[in-house]
Amino acid sequence: MPTDTPERLLRGERATDNQFDDDEKLYRRFLPNHPTQDIFQIERYQFYPAMSVNRERYSEPHDVLYDKVLNGQGFDDWGVTYIRVKQALLLFNTSPLYTVQGNKSTADVTYTVSVEHHPEEDNYAHSEIRILKDGEYQENLNLPTGLKKQVRSYLQWVLQNQVIYQSGEAKAKQGT
Repeated sequence: MPTDTPERLLRGERATDNQFDDDEKLYRRFLPNHPTQDIFQIERYQFYPAMSVNRERYSEPHDVLYDKVLNGQGFDDWGVTYIRVKQALLLFNTSPLYTVQGNKSTADVTYTVSVEHHPEEDNYAHSEIRILKDGEYQENLNLPTGLKKQVRSYLQWVLQNQVIYQSGEAKAKQGT
């Protein structure tokens, strides 16, 4: 992987772009040396309230393996997968909306999914798939158990079936 930030990832003067095509791919890296069925085991990843991804419009799949925090060393031995925007918006089965009915002492709570562009100086492509509670993003969101299982199962199914590079393959294909 590159030792310097690829030019296409530098933000420069570019503004945030929250216009996503439904078929746009959102790339994500996964741990090395895990068979496909174990890529997204429940205990390994935190998917909510936000999942960090790179958008296809502004990056290439292997760009998710670069990380400035590691001084350009990247995640050479990690794999790359993706989820399409339209798939991300269906985290709650067939709808981007999920309502938990309240009772006498609590109000109904509505959860929604959004895909948002959150560019960083060294990664203009950075975006997040967010779960919102009553329309608001909450850093410490605690999903109801049933919803949490549903989201994880769906993500595991989608992401394990759309692997672009298995662990270490991106480095080999880049010739580095």
